[in-house]
Amino acid sequence: MALYRDAQFLLSGNIALKIANDIEKRKRRQHKILYRSRNLRGEFFNLYFDVRNNEEYFYDYLSMSKETFDYICNGIRSDCNHRVTNFKKPISVEERLVLTIRYLTTGTPFRKLGVPFRISKTAIASIVMEVCSAIWNNFNEIHMKFPSIEDFKEIANSFSNKNKFPHCCGNLDGKHIRVVKPQLSGSMYFNYKNYYSIVLLAVSDSDNTFRIIDVGAYGKDSDGGVLSNSKFFQELNSGNIQLPPEERLPNSDIVAPYVFLGDEAFPLKTFIMRPYPRTQATGNADKSRFNFKLSTTRVGIEYTFGMVASKFRIFLKSIETSVDNSIKIVKAVCLLHNIIIHRDKREPELSVTNNQLNNNFGRLPRNRVNNRATITAINSRELFTTYFFNRNDS
Repeated sequence: MALYRDAQFLLSGNIALKIANDIEKRKRRQHKILYRSRNLRGEFFNLYFDVRNNEEYFYDYLSMSKETFDYICNGIRSDCNHRVTNFKKPISVEERLVLTIRYLTTGTPFRKLGVPFRISKTAIASIVMEVCSAIWNNFNEIHMKFPSIEDFKEIANSFSNKNKFPHCCGNLDGKHIRVVKPQLSGSMYFNYKNYYSIVLLAVSDSDNTFRIIDVGAYGKDSDGGVLSNSKFFQELNSGNIQLPPEERLPNSDIVAPYVFLGDEAFPLKTFIMRPYPRTQATGNADKSRFNFKLSTTRVGIEYTFGMVASKFRIFLKSIETSVDNSIKIVKAVCLLHNIIIHRDKREPELSVTNNQLNNNFGRLPRNRVNNRATITAINSRELFTTYFFNRNDS
């Protein structure tokens, strides 16, 4: 009797296993049918060539002009062009770029994006990383080359003309980029907003383009450690990054250094200006005016981040890759932002709310940085304070 029950149990187990295998085989067949029809029914073959005939439709679809798309496509062709084999025709560079741009601009997960494009999740993930790496490798030195001393002077002249803040080499700020929980990371990437993130530290110019980016700091580093642990700050602090030498401010005898503008999240340095604490500025006209000049100039980098998040909705979702690949995606997005501004020169559309930005593209917390400034740094801020207080321009 016991032997009969054992045989019956094994038989039922085998039947269940066979049913499961049959279901899995049917799924694979369905997927193969879906993928085989890519050349006939895939989104690229049915939509891309139609929208190319209309500039506005094309821009709505890929957030850039046809000319800029072709420029990027030609630039990455040598890195993304795969050989034709006896087994199948490879996915073209154009389709790879369209797929990647759609992923970055919509934030649609790989699996869901695979249905309209009729490409597997694994292949999409591989394509996106290949294209993002190619974009960075081929365009970084053209559209985000690290500034020289002369470049910093040009940036400062632009800020002086547009914002009336001289000697400004750029606005400095950081953002938390959502990522899925990295394996074996503990709380290293868990930030004060209660989600997992890496940090994008950026310097922007008066034209709302990124001049310097540093990506990959732990989400938990939210109190000034983001800056101090960044390669950018370490190189700057050690003197390996050279800013223009200090000189007279416009129409003044005051000699002041060239600086970056930060907010309360950053320490006061000879090369970083931050606002006076509210307790010092309240009731103090000259310090209040300095804070006003700094904050109105720094609005630019918040506007820049808003432009990026409006165009590249991947920043409003959790990036579904490893940390290393998430860093590649963030760098590619920042570079694409620059390329589009440099080439298309369209008025940007800001279509994200403050809540969307704060909940998904979080700023670094304020008033938590250890700000034991040196006397030299304090004196540097006093120079700008005196300069602005003695001037009447707004």
